[in-house]
Amino acid sequence: VAERTQRLAQANTQLQKEQADLKAALRQIEASSQQLLNAEKMASLARLITGFAHEMNTPLGVAVGATSNADLVLARIDSLLAGDEVDADVLQANLETLREGNRLATSNLRRAGELVQRIKQSSLEQDTLSEQHFSLRACIEDVLTGLKRELNQRGVSVTLNCPPNLMLNSLPGLYEQIFMTLIDNA
Repeated sequence: VAERTQRLAQANTQLQKEQADLKAALRQIEASSQQLLNAEKMASLARLITGFAHEMNTPLGVAVGATSNADLVLARIDSLLAGDEVDADVLQANLETLREGNRLATSNLRRAGELVQRIKQSSLEQDTLSEQHFSLRACIEDVLTGLKRELNQRGVSVTLNCPPNLMLNSLPGLYEQIFMTLIDNA
């Protein structure tokens, strides 16, 4: 009986050691898993920021081009006015070019402003981590906007089939992260 008790005590000690080793291994796996998750979040954030930066550069570039062209047209108008006679049709054509450039710059600056607002709204929603009433379609569109450049580079097109009036009460930032990961993995 003493010999059997001693073997059981040794077996119990061995099991406790193995259990402690397994717990330590589990803690290490959980820590590694958390590090991988954080790295993936950072990579997703970097892709999102890169995509939004690209999306911002396009309308800003168009607006800069339109205003630069306006400077050239104004110089032509100055030259016309410096002459003895001004052809009304030529002056009118130059003014229409200015108007069109102004419309183009204004619409693209508004587009850039809307992108900034969407980024701010997304950031605020993620910061608060509280339930929000939001459009699922708008949430997906934000993600697609952020990933547009990368998707185009890969030759990927995404068809969005989501009703515009589908509203959720949830955490929009988490949905964005889910959609980013799904699209990236696909």
